[in-house]
Amino acid sequence: MTVEVAPRVKAMESAVDYEEILLRELAVPEFAAEYLSAALQEAEPEAFLLALRRVVQANGGVS
Repeated sequence: MTVEVAPRVKAMESAVDYEEILLRELAVPEFAAEYLSAALQEAEPEAFLLALRRVVQANGGVS
């Protein structure tokens, strides 16, 4: 018996995988620096703030 997974569930699973992978990569200082530099190039300041939040999260958060 094969169980089909709804497309929406598959999309959610790949979003989780993306987030996990991104956080792992952002734990590498060189990658995080490039990520933040790219975010600074965006027109919206919110892009940098989101990128900074992700880098902080990837490195253990704020204590």
